[in-house]
Amino acid sequence: MGKSSITLSPIQAATAADASYKLQKNNVPIDDVFSDLKNEFDFSGPKGLQGKSGATFYQVKTGFAAVGKGRGLFADNGLIVVRGTDSTSDWISDAHGGTAQSSISKQIVHSGFKV
Repeated sequence: MGKSSITLSPIQAATAADASYKLQKNNVPIDDVFSDLKNEFDFSGPKGLQGKSGATFYQVKTGFAAVGKGRGLFADNGLIVVRGTDSTSDWISDAHGGTAQSSISKQIVHSGFKV
């Protein structure tokens, strides 16, 4: 028999989504960003992922995603949090629609997700 799935409550999901926008501030420790979810997920592993947004003539590097390892009821689960469009440079990336090769996976991705 397979394991039962655990679902985030609406409050937990909203908390994670809200925290994801704090990733843009590169000087904030990731444990502080996700402090409201510290009982459910451990974000102390890989630090927040950064990417560049904008276009060739204007690029900004900011945090945009994080990975948390489940604790307690969520022990066999993970949480991937990705922020959305939130700045002029993000809008430029969205409008550009270009692709690039990821330095991690070597796969072709939208330029806004290139790490």
